[in-house]
Amino acid sequence: MATQIFSTRMTSAKWQQGAVTLPVALILLVLLTLVTVFAAQVGVLETRTSANKQRAEESFAAAEALSQQAIRFIEYNQTHVVSTGTNGWLNAASAVKWEVCSASDPLADELPCADETTPGLWMIVKNVPVISLDTSCVDKDSDDNSANGVDNIPNGLCDSDTTKFSAASGKQLYVHLMTRCRNANNDNSCDDTPAQPNDYPIMTIVAGGESGDESGKSYVTESVFFYESGSDPSSFPAPLVAAGNVTGSGNFNIVVNPDIGISSPDTVGSNKLAVWAEGNVTVGSSSATCFEGEPGVNGFLTSATGTSTTHASVDAYVPSNTQVHIIQNYYDNGESLYLCRNCTCPSSAANGAISTPSSTEEDDILDQDSDSGRWLDTAFPDDVFMMIFGVPEERYETIKQAAARAGHLHADCSSLSTASEGLYWIEGECLRTASDGDIGSPSKPVLIVVEGNVEIRSNIYIWGVFFAFSPTHATLDVSLNGSPTFYGALISNTNINMSSGTYKQRYIPNLFEALSDTTGGKGYARLPGSWRDY
Repeated sequence: MATQIFSTRMTSAKWQQGAVTLPVALILLVLLTLVTVFAAQVGVLETRTSANKQRAEESFAAAEALSQQAIRFIEYNQTHVVSTGTNGWLNAASAVKWEVCSASDPLADELPCADETTPGLWMIVKNVPVISLDTSCVDKDSDDNSANGVDNIPNGLCDSDTTKFSAASGKQLYVHLMTRCRNANNDNSCDDTPAQPNDYPIMTIVAGGESGDESGKSYVTESVFFYESGSDPSSFPAPLVAAGNVTGSGNFNIVVNPDIGISSPDTVGSNKLAVWAEGNVTVGSSSATCFEGEPGVNGFLTSATGTSTTHASVDAYVPSNTQVHIIQNYYDNGESLYLCRNCTCPSSAANGAISTPSSTEEDDILDQDSDSGRWLDTAFPDDVFMMIFGVPEERYETIKQAAARAGHLHADCSSLSTASEGLYWIEGECLRTASDGDIGSPSKPVLIVVEGNVEIRSNIYIWGVFFAFSPTHATLDVSLNGSPTFYGALISNTNINMSSGTYKQRYIPNLFEALSDTTGGKGYARLPGSWRDY
């Protein structure tokens, strides 16, 4: 009896133990399942988050790349921003041009003017056409053909065109340039017809991109602006300026700057200025300086009229070999500009001469001559490069790079022509022959930095400024064997040797004003705090 009771108790205890184990196992199973489901959900969430982040990064990278392209584009096109000339953004025929922004524009949702109550006060260059938005490519990986250049690369990479991005790297959607237009009378509309922005305005870049699968989109904005860099070609003091000696056997005829002169040592005053040198000026015995004068009356233009003189009268400049070429209404007061290939300075003061071969005093030459009665200059700038370009000479590479960005960095002068405009940098010697023709024009002058010697063998016109530049301040030769005429200035940061030959130089104020516009005279920078991404 006792054994049976004990057996029953043992059986009951085992049953009770089993009854407890099963629920615990079930609970653990449920908990494990919940943990697994939770972990899976976390994993899915992380995957989605990671994918979303990747899409955002793809779209942002595409938009940011466009923004950087646009910044460089503006930098390269500073002279076109408010220009009406060829390729000017105010020229209706230009591929890149300003337009008034409208709230009804199909692109309005992408533009800041859509959020404005007066969208007509914004101007826009829509989808800058020279910045390519085509970043797609054809993936040829699947053809397994080594003839395509690169074989067996992963899908999504471009083996067909290395200049393009794969769609997996994001797509570039649009890039617009925005600026405010003029609104001087506060009537909430552009005052000018056609409308135009303020002179060298602040511009906002709006660039958009999306992910490769088109599910993620981003856009970035950033503003850039222009500022006065300190360079002002319109204030060049003399037609010939040299940070050193001006020597040689060459002869010159220089028409003085009509606005700037010297009245006493170290000052600027009443007498007109033809040459300004840090050292001494000693050139050929036939050299002379003079006033411009008037045709048939006196000065440089004395011989610009007469029955035996061939004339050509036009409304605009056209390269011509005629003795007198007249550009009508050139000056602000409506007067015409007389161009005279064979005109020279007269030999007497009564006819407009200032310094002549027989002079004992150089009344319009400011240099370091120690001879009695001649001007002694102690005010020549320490850095003539800084005077011209607004940056110290030790940073001359920044100006050289600016010319390179504009596509104007050349080994020589052979490619220059009447179509040339703005800043050019010549890394070698500058040689021009008769077959090369004129350089620049009255409305589109050039500023040419020649990092070497200059040799002109023709009777050509050169419109603008030649800067004979030596980083080491070595003496440079300026050989002018064909009687060229420089309309503008010849500048040097070192000694120059005016070797055998003759040249003529004529200072025209209007020309320097045009040069100040075409060469920029402006600095360029991003507006701090303007960058945004969305």
